[in-house]
Amino acid sequence: MQEQIQKQWMRWRRIDRWTDRVILIFLLGALAFVIALITGQIQMIGKGLGSDNAPDFRSLCAVNGDTVAWLSIDDTGIAHPVVQGKDNFEYLDKAFTGEFYAGGTLFLDADNQKDFSDAYSVIYGHHMAGGSMFGDLDRFLDPEYRQTHQSGLLQTPDWDWDLKTISAGNYDAYDGRVFSVGELRLDDIRSDEGPDQQILALSTCTDEMNDDRTVVFFKMIHRRKHGR
Repeated sequence: MQEQIQKQWMRWRRIDRWTDRVILIFLLGALAFVIALITGQIQMIGKGLGSDNAPDFRSLCAVNGDTVAWLSIDDTGIAHPVVQGKDNFEYLDKAFTGEFYAGGTLFLDADNQKDFSDAYSVIYGHHMAGGSMFGDLDRFLDPEYRQTHQSGLLQTPDWDWDLKTISAGNYDAYDGRVFSVGELRLDDIRSDEGPDQQILALSTCTDEMNDDRTVVFFKMIHRRKHGR
């Protein structure tokens, strides 16, 4: 009896080892896939930048026809192309190059004008670890950090805007004052900046598993022809 138990135990031990190997191979394969995808995106985006580190929209649009802008916020990890999908779900888990990617792509609200001519525009992105995508936005909740990180750049095929930080905060994802695009209805921000001031909001999830969103507001200033 004891011998049978020992044989059965050895059999289960071999199965466990085989199962562990299969799981390890699967995890390593998945990790390699993700690394290859991210590396490919970085290389692709790098090719979309000209020699002066300015976006080459012809190259970017050749890869993804939904490209509408290039967004960069100084001294952060935010330097990415921006797309506009058919709705606000398409690019939640879709890479710029079209593959499935949990990190998604930065995208302009589907109800905004793609040329950023609205008085108020919203760009969404995932809060990723290590400052990837919009992973650095929560830093702007610190007033001291926000005070020392005031500038950015929004570039489209036709126009460039300098960006200046206004404010940041956490808001409910269903707050119509923030997420009804076209016209910002947060009086404390709009009144301070004037009715004719164009405003850009960058929105991402918080670390909490709820409907809260971290939103950073910027003034869009010094509009000029792209590349000038």
